[in-house]
Amino acid sequence: KATVSVLYWVTENMDDWGSQPARRDEVVSRSRDTMMQRPGMGAGLGTAGMPSSQVGGGVMLDMDTFSQQAQGYTAHRDTSHYDYQAPQQQQQQHYQSPHLAHHADDSADMVLGLTNTKLINASLASSILGCLFILLLVGTQGYVLCFVHIVCTFGLAYAATLAREILEGDCGDVEMKNVASAIREAAEGFLSIQYGSIAKMAVCVTTVLFFAYLMRQQTPGLEINSFVLAVLTALSFVIGAACSAMAGYVGVWISVRANLRVAAQAVLGSVGGALQMSFRGGAFSAIVSACMCMMGLSLLYAIFHFIAVTCYGIPSNSVPLLLAGYGFGASFVALFMQVAGGIYTKAADVGADMVGKIDKNIPEDDPRNPAVIADLVGDNVGDCAGSMADVFESIAAEILGTMILAGSLSNEVKLETSYAQRYIFFPLVIHALDVLVSSAGIAAVKYKHTDSSPLSAMKRGYLLTAFLATILFTGVCYFMLYIPSYPNAWFRFWLCGMLGIATAFVLLFVCQYYTDYAYYPVRGIAAASVTGHGTNVIQGLAVGFESTGPPAIIISIDLAVAYYLGEGAFPSSPMTSGLFGTAVATMGILCTAVFILSMNNFGPIADNAGGIVEMSGQNEETRATTDSLDAIGNVTKAATKGYSVGGSAMAFFLLFRAFMDDVAAFSGEEFEVVNIAKIEVCT
Repeated sequence: KATVSVLYWVTENMDDWGSQPARRDEVVSRSRDTMMQRPGMGAGLGTAGMPSSQVGGGVMLDMDTFSQQAQGYTAHRDTSHYDYQAPQQQQQQHYQSPHLAHHADDSADMVLGLTNTKLINASLASSILGCLFILLLVGTQGYVLCFVHIVCTFGLAYAATLAREILEGDCGDVEMKNVASAIREAAEGFLSIQYGSIAKMAVCVTTVLFFAYLMRQQTPGLEINSFVLAVLTALSFVIGAACSAMAGYVGVWISVRANLRVAAQAVLGSVGGALQMSFRGGAFSAIVSACMCMMGLSLLYAIFHFIAVTCYGIPSNSVPLLLAGYGFGASFVALFMQVAGGIYTKAADVGADMVGKIDKNIPEDDPRNPAVIADLVGDNVGDCAGSMADVFESIAAEILGTMILAGSLSNEVKLETSYAQRYIFFPLVIHALDVLVSSAGIAAVKYKHTDSSPLSAMKRGYLLTAFLATILFTGVCYFMLYIPSYPNAWFRFWLCGMLGIATAFVLLFVCQYYTDYAYYPVRGIAAASVTGHGTNVIQGLAVGFESTGPPAIIISIDLAVAYYLGEGAFPSSPMTSGLFGTAVATMGILCTAVFILSMNNFGPIADNAGGIVEMSGQNEETRATTDSLDAIGNVTKAATKGYSVGGSAMAFFLLFRAFMDDVAAFSGEEFEVVNIAKIEVCT
């Protein structure tokens, strides 16, 4: 309701906005009166300089602040150019202390208070307690889970270090802080409403799951009391949903704070500082998301292992079947986060462009267009929160699917318990190493004056990450997958992993080729735009359709080769072994997921920084700096989407096989073939 109201009075009254101050104040006053008459909206309007509050399902922003910031801007609506005139007060204002805005929110103060000593002590204490808990529940077989827990603990400590470095950065002048504060308040208001709705639906789904498992028949091989099974499933669902929601929240938490620091670095003329600040902001949420996913799974596995194996005597190979609720909870939250955030960000983006660029012929992110705030908020709640929850779900589903498939493979091949446990824990170890190698790559991202583009610094970091991943992947494959009775199995699976790493590299290059302005496809679309809208649409559609071909071919080849390589690892069970080969190839693609996700989150932070610079009235050189980062951010976001599609397509076969294994375990009958040409009808 708030967005519709803002857009309505903007379209009706913007003609007089910049030229007549008295008329502008009248418009703002009438707009406030109109909104205050709407149910549940009036109390959200504060006075100038005071934070707005969340009321009745929406967040209203203070119009006086943006009214004052709009002074000094004039637009020639009959041409495609505009003149920028900064207010004299702003021209005379110098930068303040870097810590002016640090105490605007308590959560930032908490992070700033984390010294290196505190982080190290907390990491050691958490690692020791977590390992003792795991060993108490699982026994000596839990040493692999202890390793995963230690890596994740120190990964979270490194993420906290990145957050502290970001929050210690320069915050810019008062105008920049006002815009950033509005973005932060609106984003937090959106998340509070969204999470409230998700929580209500999650309670209903948890109740349905509990009673569904309470009334279902006992699964052969899982002789667990129905009540206990229902409690375990409901508990895993709640934990998965909570961790996925937290992953989305931390993505927005850091992005709405890093954007101001990135804008301040751009004003200071530091391209390298702006790049490093925005990239590390994206890296913080990526590391936290991956670590939370693995810590949740490892601790949940330890609890379920104790209940199922120790208390009920169920084979340890069947424990992963009990964790399906965790993936379901992650998927449940990711669905709403991705869809709701995606719809909001696109609606806000298109709405802001329509009212500004088309109706009033003013530039993008112009301060006279209040819809720009909604657009900038959408970058955070859509690209950051939605992507974080979605990737969290993808990693959780891929790990769970591989664990279930490894359990089925060990049953078919009759592996000893120790070897079976290694195969089951293999995906957890690979993603733990992802945190290690990606952290090294993140630390290596530094802009050099000899770089042709900020993207060059990220490429160096990715190459280092891929190189380290290749080395560690080899060691993990030999240590976790080597079996004396099948001496060549680990090597075949290692080849599948190398194929996955190569596939990820090729997919990223293909996506960059079709989205980077340095290559022909984008330049061709730009050239076609000179002759009109029609040629722009034709050329754009042609390039878009063409860009889907190479990834589809690459993924198909990867699937076929990985299945063939895995098929020969265990000749006695070729189908399951081949599918496990595709699972290892998928892990090869995702073993650098943290670094790739950091590149994805870099985009919306850089975009927000550009909006803050424009709306706060900075000079054209500053805007040029943020525009260059924004253009690179569009490339990295597109590359990440292609990367995600490739990983999802690879994981599809893995997850479907895990579903078939679960159905077979529940029914007690083999389920090997799905014939879509023959529809089974029950009479």
